[in-house]
Amino acid sequence: MREIHTIILHHTASPPTTTVDTIRRWHMQGNGWSDIGYHYVVRLGEDGHWTVEKGRPESRTGAHDGGENRGSLGIVVCGDYSEQPLPEYAEIALCALVASKCIEYGVPVERVEGHGEYEPDDTPTRCPGYDMDRVRARVADHLAAWGG
Repeated sequence: MREIHTIILHHTASPPTTTVDTIRRWHMQGNGWSDIGYHYVVRLGEDGHWTVEKGRPESRTGAHDGGENRGSLGIVVCGDYSEQPLPEYAEIALCALVASKCIEYGVPVERVEGHGEYEPDDTPTRCPGYDMDRVRARVADHLAAWGG
């Protein structure tokens, strides 16, 4: 099992219904990667419910954040949250997933980071767009409730 010490969150800046297969195709054809870069994808399903789907196997190093891939899990929420808030049910799905992975790998909530928190000052990104302090607080609430 890979050692995981950080969970890095992203958004796709694409429609919330973007599929795992679509992202996989972008990453493989557009970037020449061996697979989708993210380990998990939170997306709006055809039934109107937010769902969590697997991407790259957790046993493999991701391709989602340059020099921070080793030792991290990459989780993306489909949609563009640079100008709008993360939808409530997307946030619920995301925070529950992140909390479960924090428990599984012993990752402290302080090591749940947004993609933009890792970028150098000369190449800033608005990813993931959503409020990371709010996400970390909700993850911490899950951890406290679950005894993690």
